[in-house]
Amino acid sequence: MKTTKIFTIAAWALMLSACSSNEIEQIGLQPNNKTEGIPFTATISIGESATTRALSESGSTLVPSWEKGDKVALIHNGVNDEMEVQSVYNGIATITGTINGDPVNGDDVTIIYPSSAVDETTKDIKANLLAVQDGKLATIAEKYDVRKGTGKLNVGETASLQGNVSLANQLAIVKFTLTDGTNAINATEFTIKDGSDNVITTVTSSPAASDLCVAMAPASAATFNFAATVGTEAYTYTKAGVTLAAGSYYQSSIKMTSNKHAGTIEFSKTADSQTWSATAADNTYQLAATVTGDGTVTYSVNADNTCGATINASTGALTFTKVGTVTVTATVADSETYTYASNTATYTLTINKAEGTISFAKDSESKLTTDAPFTITLTNTGDGSVSYSSDKTSVAEVNTSTGEVTIKGAGTATITATVTDGTNYTYATKSVAYSLTVTLPTTGGSIEDYGVETETNW
Repeated sequence: MKTTKIFTIAAWALMLSACSSNEIEQIGLQPNNKTEGIPFTATISIGESATTRALSESGSTLVPSWEKGDKVALIHNGVNDEMEVQSVYNGIATITGTINGDPVNGDDVTIIYPSSAVDETTKDIKANLLAVQDGKLATIAEKYDVRKGTGKLNVGETASLQGNVSLANQLAIVKFTLTDGTNAINATEFTIKDGSDNVITTVTSSPAASDLCVAMAPASAATFNFAATVGTEAYTYTKAGVTLAAGSYYQSSIKMTSNKHAGTIEFSKTADSQTWSATAADNTYQLAATVTGDGTVTYSVNADNTCGATINASTGALTFTKVGTVTVTATVADSETYTYASNTATYTLTINKAEGTISFAKDSESKLTTDAPFTITLTNTGDGSVSYSSDKTSVAEVNTSTGEVTIKGAGTATITATVTDGTNYTYATKSVAYSLTVTLPTTGGSIEDYGVETETNW
């Protein structure tokens, strides 16, 4: 309360007459030493369940912890005076400060914690207080866990409160756990709207998180629309009939649905086969994945494939160098409009051996015992190994590797070529043969051959 000295008109006039004009000017320049504001001290009840700046989670409840230095707004006659918590004991906080604005004993007073929640124009809790949050419990404790109480001033040389004033929570605190039913949704942004789609609060989380603490106004049988953003993907969820009580702590797991279309990926077959070819250009295969949606598809092969396969990652065109098996995998990535519950599809390709054949150039051969070694050409369409044999080595011997035949005597023999399956070829007929007949040279000849002279007229 301001202190004023009252002078009589006579005394004031006498003083003025005794002063020169300079002295009057000097008197007008003297500083105002009036007392500005009245010291204020009071205790307020915060209750055992109070939740403030040092909130900590303990199971399904929040543990309060008021601290020295917390700021409290004391509002009276349109004046907002900020008080400071000096001490806390057994749920009672002592606040001190200075009260201004010519208070009168019995004036109504409103106390709001924290003082940062007060709108300086309305001198009440900010209407947009909850518009932007960060999902962290510590921030709620500091800024959004609002408590409010009313009382009356007790004003004298100092000021205090009449009787006990209790502060009551004005908001509910909800811990949301975001999930798609299987996995956590680590959102960078979480928006809560009312049933008319008006935004209540936007929670921006850094780093992205699936557990978000949000301060909310009390509600009764209300409808809320929730939206979570994860990269380019958005999830939504609507809940009706929600009741939130001021001063209560809730834990809610909400199963959200992606707003993307459901895409699929598959191959038209899970297994196929192809025959190896001696022509390299023919040793290719391509089976494109069938995709619903606009996700980007890439192809790959298993690193331990046995057919030397490589693949074009964009087109799925497969090239192989030998017989064996390979597994091809097509992987599709989520797009801005499609998401894939299963983002891979596979098929297995078996490269079978080609059919090889062997054949001799002729089925039989005749030789004299005096003839030189010879070879009947063998045609092998494949990569099988060939070995040769003779069923009668007294007539003919054969080089097992080259098929060259050496005559040993007169008679008949069968020369056989046998092939084993190769790397890339198999043979339905694994042996072929030709018949060899060996005879002695002719011993008879003409008379001239013996050097006898003849007479034509003998």
